[in-house]
Order: sequence, then structure tokens, then C-alpha cells
Amino acid sequence: MLLDIKKTLKNRNFQALSLFALSLLIFNIAFISSHGWARVFWSSLGYLTLYVICRVEGLSLSSIGLSRSRVKSGLKYGFYVIAAILLLMLLAFFIDKTIFQDPRYHHNLSTALAAALELVPLKTVIFEEVAFRGILPAIALRIKNQQRFATIVSSVAFGLWHVFSASKIGNYDLAGSI
Repeated sequence: MLLDIKKTLKNRNFQALSLFALSLLIFNIAFISSHGWARVFWSSLGYLTLYVICRVEGLSLSSIGLSRSRVKSGLKYGFYVIAAILLLMLLAFFIDKTIFQDPRYHHNLSTALAAALELVPLKTVIFEEVAFRGILPAIALRIKNQQRFATIVSSVAFGLWHVFSASKIGNYDLAGSI
């Protein structure tokens, strides 16, 4: 048993997973705690780190779910999901026009649209998707070639990623963001 633990700790893929987890912890704190150009710096460093981890681990676009052959079906699926969400939100708005009003939110429509269409996807969504649905499962599959293991590791990490950020909900300054 002790020999198995030592072997696992020396495993290159386990080391990559550990380094990846440490970098995610650092970026999670940095992303939530920074604003403006500092956030641009941390976001850029985060994306660079994802790229370096892919290169060092020898992960291909296909192994992290971003192959060219899947782009068309992914965009099609994404379009349908966006359309369904938009339809449900419009329906909710027409039923109750005050449903999306939050007294803590003091931004105009153009700032809200910029946040929804540019800032949130670039600063958060794309990074999380690549990290937690692409790279992390690919590394976990190299450690233990079981889809269930990779899914559990990625899901737990994704949940933990949101613990700190959830405590900061309502403290975002969209107008001061880049």
C-alpha cells in the first residue's frame, strides 16, 4: 500500500494534476480579487498556464475536446442552448417585468450586455470550460483510465472552484472591469 502511494506521488501525470490544482487555486483567488488591468494580467496568465500545461502534458486539441471535427456540432448545440435560454428568459420577463431587477445592480444596459457577451465569457466561462471540461479530465484519464474517475475529479474541482467566488457574489464592479 505504501509502495503504491509512493509510486503515485512519483507519477508524472499525478504531479501534473497537482501542479494544475495548485495553479487553479492561485488563479481562483487572483480572478476574484483583481479588477481592471490586474484582472487582464491574471486572465492572460491563466490562459497561458492552461496552454503550457497542455504542451507539457502532450495533450492534443482532440484529447481536451476541442478538435476541428467537433466544432460544427458544438456550435450547433451551443446555438440551440442559447436560443432556449433566451426564450425562457424572455418568457419570464413578459410574465413579470421586475424579475431581473436587483437593487444591488447599478449598471446600464450597454454595460450589462458587454458583461454578458464579452467580459463573463472571456474572463470566466471559456477558462472554466477548457480547464474543467478539457484539461483536467484528460489528465485524470491518464492517471486512471476510467471515465467515472475523470468525471468525479473534474466535478469536485469545479465545485470547489466556485466556493470562494460564491462568497463574493454581488461584489463585482462591471463598469471598472476591462
